[in-house]
Amino acid sequence: MKSPCCGIMAILLIIVISLQIWTIRHLSISPAPTPASSSQQLLPTTTPTHQPSTTPTPTQIPNAESKLLFERNNIAACSFTDTSTFTLKEASTITKLQTWYSWASNEITLDYQLKQGEKVVREGVLVRKDCDPYQRQWCQAVEENLTLALDPGDYQLVADTKKICQNSGSNNDGFIFVYGH
Repeated sequence: MKSPCCGIMAILLIIVISLQIWTIRHLSISPAPTPASSSQQLLPTTTPTHQPSTTPTPTQIPNAESKLLFERNNIAACSFTDTSTFTLKEASTITKLQTWYSWASNEITLDYQLKQGEKVVREGVLVRKDCDPYQRQWCQAVEENLTLALDPGDYQLVADTKKICQNSGSNNDGFIFVYGH
């Protein structure tokens, strides 16, 4: 007679696999890499600095009229910040904000504030998107489909946690892509 724990373990395994499939299909998150055998070990990938294997790239622009208004990024090793600043030279409607963020394995959203000086002009949520194929914690953090009218000036995206990529190549300011028209 089989032990009741084996049946319970099988049910739990089916639930975990079903949740992973649902997450992949509905949240556009790639599964974390797993070892091919029990003798392999995954190397830790959450170091305070790293060399990105690829340049963070903007995702598809949300509407045909949008264009890249501001960009700050490079492929040098990253350290962490919670802020990204950008300047708008003219009045613009922002349609998308994107940064490069070191996600914990269970994170899929990141709260942020967009400020002009001390004034909060937007509170929003960035969503985990495309990831570095070799360092899976480094992924885009994106809010799309915005219609945020902003005046010319300096702005600061402030994330709830200090894991936005920055380095000397970005003048120690967080990576950011700003789209709009």
